[in-house]
Amino acid sequence: MIQNLLSLTPEDDSDYPDLNKCLEKINDIVMDINEIRGNNVNFSTLSMYEENLLDYDGTLLSQKRKFLREGTIFVQEDKKNRIPQMRKSDAQERVLLIFNDKFLFCKKNYYLGSKNHNLKFLLELEADSLLVSATYTEHPEHDISFLLEKKTDDKKAWMIFFENTPEKNTWYKLFQETINTEKRRKIQKQDDIAIPAELVHLDPNLIREKDIRILLTLFLSPNGISLKNRKVKLKTYKNCFLGKDMVNWLCEKNIAENRSSAVSIGQKFIDLKYMKNIGEENGPFRDDTNSPFRFDTISMDSETSRLTRSRSKGLENKLIKTRAPRVATLGSAIDTEENPEYTNIQIHS
Repeated sequence: MIQNLLSLTPEDDSDYPDLNKCLEKINDIVMDINEIRGNNVNFSTLSMYEENLLDYDGTLLSQKRKFLREGTIFVQEDKKNRIPQMRKSDAQERVLLIFNDKFLFCKKNYYLGSKNHNLKFLLELEADSLLVSATYTEHPEHDISFLLEKKTDDKKAWMIFFENTPEKNTWYKLFQETINTEKRRKIQKQDDIAIPAELVHLDPNLIREKDIRILLTLFLSPNGISLKNRKVKLKTYKNCFLGKDMVNWLCEKNIAENRSSAVSIGQKFIDLKYMKNIGEENGPFRDDTNSPFRFDTISMDSETSRLTRSRSKGLENKLIKTRAPRVATLGSAIDTEENPEYTNIQIHS
């Protein structure tokens, strides 16, 4: 609607600058919402794969990790001196999960006793430790295969086979881009987290939901809270952290002034449904090693929807009120001083 109004307004009209500014802010809001949605979808995808992987002891959840692709390939692992003898007829079918920083090789799980897991984890390879190269032309199946090697291993190699040349070329390009991008990221990676000044010695009584979302970003960063499988009272909980871990981290980063304040901040996460006690239904936050917690991605996605609705409704009401008598007042439709909820709304998974 504003785009139409702008197109019908002469550039020399006194209302044109306000209309243009309003349109720019609306575009910024749309970009923020799309980023939030995309991050939440990626976070949910990582959670889904981790839950469905059998025998995987690591964690896939990380702010920096992005899921790229899943596909079926044929792999033969052997010694490097046997590369010329590798053939697709000897390769085994595998399901490959590609993330921006690692490759997971799995196989389909057909056991009835494990019906909740459709993939069995076999091998994990870090992207920055790999070398990928096209198979030399002397190899009889070079047109449908490429070679994968680890920089630190002089003995093993993996020949990856495909059904046809176009498919091979597509995957080869993806492997190259993923490996090279991760190597560059590792070089540029900083060693520590920059804590925003407003979060230093955060007062639990004054904490805002905006602060919770920023903290969530820090928790999921490479130097944030360690998420992994933990055994508590003879039961294993996947992809979680302990209350004591969160308290220690908040105190070490000077976000909480003391452990009591850190507990209050943790409870705020639960109250706003960004986190839950998975060891005790509706349980509170506790500073101990017997209480496992997990971030609630469903609640984060619901928050995105709420922000979308509230923003749309707010803009609609403002536009109706400012439609008469002059169009110029549309410039205040999303003024960030009058409507602070429209600023700095981002969730990074």
